[in-house]
Amino acid sequence: MTLDETLRYSMEEETKLSVPVSLDEPLTLNNPVNLTGQGETVLYDTERATLRLTGPGPYLFRGLHFQHHYQKAVTLVQVEDGLAVFEDCTFSGACGGDENGLASAILVKGSSRVYFESCNFHHNDRHVVARDHCEVTLRSCNMQESRTDGILLSGSSEASISELEVRHSGWSGVCLEDSASLRLTDSQLSENGCQGLDIGATACYQGSRNLFSENGQHGLTASGSCNVVSDGDQFLNNGLCGLDLGEEVSASVRWGHSAQNKSHGVQGRSGSRIDLADSISCENSGSGVALFEKASLNAEDLQCEQNELTGIQGGGQSRATLSRTNVSNNKVCGLAFYEQCRLNIERSRVTESKGHGIQLSGECQSLIRDCEVTENSRNGLVLTEKACALLEGTALAHNGRDGLTVQGQARLTATGNRLHENGRDGLDASSTGITILLNNSLERNARYGLSIGEEAAPVTADNSFKDNRGEDTHHQADQGSPLLALLDSGELELPFQPEGVEKSMLEALARHGRLSELALGKVAKTRRVGGAMENLIARLNRAGMPIIQHEGQGPEGVVYALKLDTSRTRIHPSEETIEAQ
Repeated sequence: MTLDETLRYSMEEETKLSVPVSLDEPLTLNNPVNLTGQGETVLYDTERATLRLTGPGPYLFRGLHFQHHYQKAVTLVQVEDGLAVFEDCTFSGACGGDENGLASAILVKGSSRVYFESCNFHHNDRHVVARDHCEVTLRSCNMQESRTDGILLSGSSEASISELEVRHSGWSGVCLEDSASLRLTDSQLSENGCQGLDIGATACYQGSRNLFSENGQHGLTASGSCNVVSDGDQFLNNGLCGLDLGEEVSASVRWGHSAQNKSHGVQGRSGSRIDLADSISCENSGSGVALFEKASLNAEDLQCEQNELTGIQGGGQSRATLSRTNVSNNKVCGLAFYEQCRLNIERSRVTESKGHGIQLSGECQSLIRDCEVTENSRNGLVLTEKACALLEGTALAHNGRDGLTVQGQARLTATGNRLHENGRDGLDASSTGITILLNNSLERNARYGLSIGEEAAPVTADNSFKDNRGEDTHHQADQGSPLLALLDSGELELPFQPEGVEKSMLEALARHGRLSELALGKVAKTRRVGGAMENLIARLNRAGMPIIQHEGQGPEGVVYALKLDTSRTRIHPSEETIEAQ
């Protein structure tokens, strides 16, 4: 029996199916329908078969399986300007062939209102398409194996969705176009080919407690001038970024968690504006947060931990304002800002980075106030090139090398800071730019309190020095040691402290670069070259630093050359960070 015959001959308000019915021609329903079953199939037998609901309704369907088994199908159900309700229904087989003939399980148009409760969708080109100014509501639905997008919202359509699971879509789990809007809660968009959620144009997204995970590209991507409001969403283990925001997007994220993504946890591009509050971005293969071009970030109570590159990085003309932010245990650098960025950070902690705590380069401008920059493996804060920083009330302590290093033409004004117990100097002022040091405390550093470069002329007043192991203030022009110059510049880091003959030989090679055994003995003023040099080479090689190499045998004995280990030279973050496209 056909579906048309079943409905035509039914005399009851509710038509109950007990056997499968077929549909082999387009069927248009103008009057209300109440059709129920217990898993019975409405089988679409021909390429042309489709069900159109064109009246005001209501149309009620419960416990049915709408299935198209023709090789090239059209949309299963079209709702035009009516009210339709689907409960415990399944939709499958709406596959239309090429991209110009995509089919949908459900197509909603006009001013329709459609409700889905506990429905299943699988193996359709698209599961649900909503256009114009319709309203769609989904509760506790499951969607699998769509050829393109699982759900497509366009026009000014609105969707309210909760407890939805969308997996294995060829493109995105859910896609918003035009001025469509989506309210999504307690849902999971995972393992889709491209994005979990793709938002464009002027669309709006408001979501809470959703999971975007294991998608081929981004967990959530937004472009155009759309608006994103996210509360408690998680972005985990996606192929590129957890959250990708571009163009003129405005995004507000609270209680977000972005982790284990293959690129950055959160990425801002173009002119996007991002507010992050009470959020976490950790264990990402790139940076916790990455800003490019003119993107801006305003963050409070943000945690960026254990990322493979930096906690937060910025390039181009991006801007970041950070408050009560915790950046710790990142591999390359805690914070890295370069080019023409601006960074304002206050009441925050940057700790335990495997490289520098904060690195500012290019023409970056920054204000750092009331922060803790501690226990980083290299320097606490590094200013290079033409970077400019105002540093106030900040602790730079227990860092592996200097608390603060100023190089190139960088400019620094530092007032009321504490540079204590660093592994080398409290402050290395080697920049030819203006350096002003007022009322700072430099205490218990392993070498000097303040080390001043040959061409540097810092302005100092009311600074206090106490218990530094070397001089409180040291002028590098007085030392005249090539080896120390290499160590000071960071080009050479030794795993042990050379002394005696070893130090003399290293000094000679640092000064001349390449020497024969005889010449090395003369310059280093020692006759114990051969055995001592081989012992030194062996110690360095065991430490993974083959910086002294044999360059053959000459008339004056073995020729030795100093070759710096470039893997231990200073790394500029912009060389290691790639914008995920």
